[in-house]
Amino acid sequence: MSNAEDPAQITFQAPTLEEMAYYLPQYEMHGFIAQGGMGAVYLGRQASLDRYVAIKVLPPTFGGEMDFAARFQIEARAMAKLQHGNIVGVFDFGTTRAGHLFLVMEYVDGSTLHDLIQSGNVTKEHALSFALQLCDAIQFAHDHGIIHRDIKPNNVLINKEGRVKVADFGLARPAAAHEHEVMMGTPDYAAPEITTGVPVDHRADIFAMGVVFYEMLTATVPKKGKQPASMLSGCDPAWDEVIVKATRVLTKDRYQHVKEIRQALSLLANRIRYGAPAGPQPQRGISSGPVDDSEGTPMLGVMLKGIIAVVLALTAMFFWSRRQPSLDQLTAEMPSPPAVAPQAGGVEPTPALTQATAPAASQILQMGPAAAKTLHAVEAANVPPGHLSKFQQAHTDVINAVKLLPDQKRALSVSGDGSLKLWAVATGECLWTKEDSVASFAGVDISPDGKLAATGSRGGRLTVWDIETGVASYTTNNDDLLTPPATRIGDATALKFTPDGTSLLYAVPQMMSGPRCWKFAAGGAKVQYTGWSAYPNSFVFLPGGNGETFITSGGASTRGADGINVITAKELRIGQLSNPAAGTEFPEVKSVPARLVVTPDGKYIAAAEVTEVAVYDVASQAEVMRSKVGVTTFTLRFLDGGRLLLLGVTDGTLRILDVANGKEVWRSTAETFCTNRVAVSADETFAVTGGGFGSNAGPGSKLEKDGDFALHLWRLPAASTFPSSGPIVVPSRISLSNLEATDPELAKLKAQFEAEWKEKVEGSTAAAREDLDNKYVTALRSRLQVARPSERDPFLTEISRVANKGAVPAAVDPTAPAALQQLMQIYIQQLALLEQKPKDAAAALLKDQAARASGIGETRTQAGDTTGAGRAKLLWEEWEKAHAPKPAA
Repeated sequence: MSNAEDPAQITFQAPTLEEMAYYLPQYEMHGFIAQGGMGAVYLGRQASLDRYVAIKVLPPTFGGEMDFAARFQIEARAMAKLQHGNIVGVFDFGTTRAGHLFLVMEYVDGSTLHDLIQSGNVTKEHALSFALQLCDAIQFAHDHGIIHRDIKPNNVLINKEGRVKVADFGLARPAAAHEHEVMMGTPDYAAPEITTGVPVDHRADIFAMGVVFYEMLTATVPKKGKQPASMLSGCDPAWDEVIVKATRVLTKDRYQHVKEIRQALSLLANRIRYGAPAGPQPQRGISSGPVDDSEGTPMLGVMLKGIIAVVLALTAMFFWSRRQPSLDQLTAEMPSPPAVAPQAGGVEPTPALTQATAPAASQILQMGPAAAKTLHAVEAANVPPGHLSKFQQAHTDVINAVKLLPDQKRALSVSGDGSLKLWAVATGECLWTKEDSVASFAGVDISPDGKLAATGSRGGRLTVWDIETGVASYTTNNDDLLTPPATRIGDATALKFTPDGTSLLYAVPQMMSGPRCWKFAAGGAKVQYTGWSAYPNSFVFLPGGNGETFITSGGASTRGADGINVITAKELRIGQLSNPAAGTEFPEVKSVPARLVVTPDGKYIAAAEVTEVAVYDVASQAEVMRSKVGVTTFTLRFLDGGRLLLLGVTDGTLRILDVANGKEVWRSTAETFCTNRVAVSADETFAVTGGGFGSNAGPGSKLEKDGDFALHLWRLPAASTFPSSGPIVVPSRISLSNLEATDPELAKLKAQFEAEWKEKVEGSTAAAREDLDNKYVTALRSRLQVARPSERDPFLTEISRVANKGAVPAAVDPTAPAALQQLMQIYIQQLALLEQKPKDAAAALLKDQAARASGIGETRTQAGDTTGAGRAKLLWEEWEKAHAPKPAA
């Protein structure tokens, strides 16, 4: 971008609402939100999805600037990847009819953190809540390879419910971006390395977060020599340690990951919650601002500081352990949680939900040495697959669902005894219990961010809980409550959070209707879906597609005069969240399907159909595998990316099937433990199970309930233990998207292929193509300067297309101005000459890569690793399919 056209110097004449309505007819324009020299933001409404959006529009000149247009695309794509409850979502981006670059984002009805700070409306409690949420957002971005680079209060939005929404990833770059970049960010919040040319990584965000924390507490930004935040605001001195460490000058001395900050703040929150004493007061003159570590420190000073730090740490640990109550004391002395204020839209608290115990889950997880460490028993190499341990406490009735939290250290279970329990997996200790005094719990699900749990009770009541506190945040009112409460919300999986974590899909069997969507976080409205022939008993969302597509399983049967069940309805059906009408139905369902699971790539689903298990191709709706298990299957889980299928069945065993042929390859031998419900760890090394069976004989029956109502921990066998015994029938059985974990050798090979392709094929003409594009745009701009006003729009549109790497037209547009036609003709001819060079390079490279992939496959076959050989074969087939030259039409 030339200095003469620096966007900061351009005065932008924002389009009117009428012009915007013409440029983007798919959105209704409702007003301005903000306007500046670099663009404008409008309040719009996306009628197709009935939602308000914020539309950011930039001057049309920017669309013709290659650097800026590319930068804009990075912003849009970086934000679109970050689907998190504390990050402003991106829905769409592109170029308007007039050449404006635009970005359609989630509309946040609230204020910026900057405005709240300046108005004095950020209390110490608010600061802690906002800081924890900011940690969640930025850690999520870092986990996905994105650095924000401009964290400041103006880019932190707070909605009316107090939820943080991080916005404006306009300075975002992939974490692997070039180290030497121009200085970006706002000076007060910019880490030192940004201004000194030192390589910048995710720790620059950590520095900015420390500055934001200080500003929330003191309403000022920290400078060198600034007083600690606790001295200025009276906040807990623990804040000082967090801020100082976050804002160290040297990156190696800062927190290395945002999750470390969150852990420190969580400990502070727990200590405040339970009335523990504050940490030691800071000494006068100790800076809470950025610390200058550039000068050396005498060795004696270093030693003294280290000794003092150790003494203080040991002293604090001693007094904390003496004051820390035991679990029993916490249970006895814990006050009841505060009443939950009624929510909008008919959402109200349920008095019938009572608290049994309430020790802090996060406190036990983080402070307890046993719970804080990983599952050592599972990780031990000498522990064979099978049953490991039984949890210390138990339910008193059937366990209807088990779920592992994203941290993999805690699990939730619900039971017919009316209890919801949170467990520490490593120790088997119950962290808290919730009880429903009216009806039992039938299902549970965990929100994608791991912060909320949803339960369904007999009678149709739904409740959303805060997992850390155990407080019921939302519950349905009585419009779904059935009298008497003699049925339940489907089964363990007939209750599902939507991918954005703001709504729940559910079904009430007694109503015999399709699914419903409860928008608990947006006023409590309910959407009824129609066209289903039976109520759903399970839901899965397909990966990708903006979390829009879901599949349901369901059916019904009646008992005939001969005592044999007669199926009256059976279906697998695809639905869309934004469309209440039923979608495509799978045509070949043979029995009533239940308990769906989906492969990581979304290509296949598996359904438990009583004593059989079937796998279906999602695209064609065709059955690709059916296995006769012989006993009722209650739980399914794909393993190894879809190659294997784990079953939890009614005879108390766990089983694994080879999806290629439906044959059983492993069965647990401990047949005395209930395995109806199974939760599998993310790395597929261990599982938590529960179950049992209740008597169906009715009240007064002498038949006792059958089963062990405790949870159990299992070690699962490694997937590599089971070589494939048949051809590759289900391609998704190889998790090519997770090769780093499943097959490091192939992950390295794939990375080599990608690097070679980029260098030898794409790079063979990249420089020439870039040079041609630059010359073409220069020529277009020259002609634009002398074009008549009526001819300017086609030139701007073509400049924008080239800058955004849009598809090259097959032929010159005959309606374009003559000067533009002439330039386009020359450009298209020059491109044609460049096309042959990468084709020759691709053919030679593919031949070499095929030989290397084949060599790995042959080596594995000779070693008896047929599974690994099949994985190598599939990797090559998919690589060749994606990169082989397409035959001429």
